[in-house]
Amino acid sequence: KMPRLDEETASQVTALMKKAQGAGTEEAKAGYVKEVFEVMNKKLPWGVSDLIDEYRYNNILSNPLTHLKNVWSNLQQTYLTRPTTLAVQGKLTDAAKYEIGAIKALPDALVKAFKTFKEGKTIRLDEVNLSKYKPQRLGKVLGAPSRLLEASDDFFSTLIQAGEKARGAKPDEAFKTAMQS
Repeated sequence: KMPRLDEETASQVTALMKKAQGAGTEEAKAGYVKEVFEVMNKKLPWGVSDLIDEYRYNNILSNPLTHLKNVWSNLQQTYLTRPTTLAVQGKLTDAAKYEIGAIKALPDALVKAFKTFKEGKTIRLDEVNLSKYKPQRLGKVLGAPSRLLEASDDFFSTLIQAGEKARGAKPDEAFKTAMQS
């Protein structure tokens, strides 16, 4: 049985969704939707199957090879595949600008990754079934593998966005490209 929302929560969710509809960028929309799911998550009860799923997911991610494969794949996508694609399309200048932008963004990407790992609140809207979204509740120690994976994804997304912006892509386009990578 679904719990009922109180008036205050319903008003808060409605206000956030209106902001999402009027947001100018995909990144802003995603931020408002994320806030809605965080508000809703506080109202939903957590069952045994949710705990088992979270535990199982973090056990899968606790293998260091999982993280190594993720980093290797993201490195290839960020610094090899995307610039090569641009070069093959005849956009050699764009490819060079992309590489330089992605390299210059390394400090910002590190800051973003550390923040993501510390907060543990990231949600990648393109990869999650939103109807079942619940941020991890296993705590800092048991939830570390999934927080590390999210931090890694944010690190590389930041690099890709910076590379795309450096070659002249609009912020919305850069965000979409980073989320697809």
